[in-house]
Amino acid sequence: METQKYTEIETTIKALEKDLEPIFNEVGELSEALENLKQGNGNHPLTELIGRITKTARRHDVDNKVKLNGNECKIGTNHQGLGYESDYSSQLSPVFSEQGYVGMTINEQYVRDILFNTEAVIDLTAIIKKSNQKTFLRLMAILKKHNLIEAFGNFKKENINQVEVVLAETDYKINVNLSRGYETIFGIRDKEDEIVGKFEVRNGEGRKPSIEISDEIDGELKKISKTKFNNLSLKELKTGIFISQNKEVVVETIKSKRTLLNGVSKGYKKEYEELNDLLQPLLALEKL
Repeated sequence: METQKYTEIETTIKALEKDLEPIFNEVGELSEALENLKQGNGNHPLTELIGRITKTARRHDVDNKVKLNGNECKIGTNHQGLGYESDYSSQLSPVFSEQGYVGMTINEQYVRDILFNTEAVIDLTAIIKKSNQKTFLRLMAILKKHNLIEAFGNFKKENINQVEVVLAETDYKINVNLSRGYETIFGIRDKEDEIVGKFEVRNGEGRKPSIEISDEIDGELKKISKTKFNNLSLKELKTGIFISQNKEVVVETIKSKRTLLNGVSKGYKKEYEELNDLLQPLLALEKL
């Protein structure tokens, strides 16, 4: 009897995964599109370039402050290149680190904020060495051509990582969290924006989500069933069923995110390639 009960549960879960397949496929395609646009694991060519061509023997400050992350900051150059004063120090924090680190997207955004500030660019052009001014002007021409004010990491965070699906004629919405590469998190929120259900699904081949099934290793439990569904609680099962009941609108919303991504991907790719082409001769010189 108990084994039969488990068989019914197993059948339900497998049926749910099949029902969720259209959503899983769309998440996989969107995740793959993001992965194809991934621009390396280190610094962006923009920060690499600006860090190298703005180094000065002593500190020079730009006359006007620039808004960085909502704060008006004093910016300038020194032996580390372009930098900004943080809230807690009068020293310049460089926008480029040769080691690369967690904040590299933030620094790329800071560079864009500075270089899309006309007055700051005028001052920087006068400050940097004459031998670097030609490269700086070529860099500026590339930025202006593509006009990508927002760093791709920020664009992804604000527009792609969190997919919100509003359910018509209800106070509920479904959230799809794509920020983790190894799993996709589905959530249900009520009108107070409180989480009422969560469904975490591991990403498999091609970054496509799938309900994780593994072999049962406990001897007694194996008598009931040879398989187990990892980390799948009853509430998660109910959440998955709710999402499957609204799969059409979830699929369409995720598709719209892929359309949005496709609309900007060519520009980000081309800008990256052109800036990288500008950077490579500098890197070659450093190796001599």
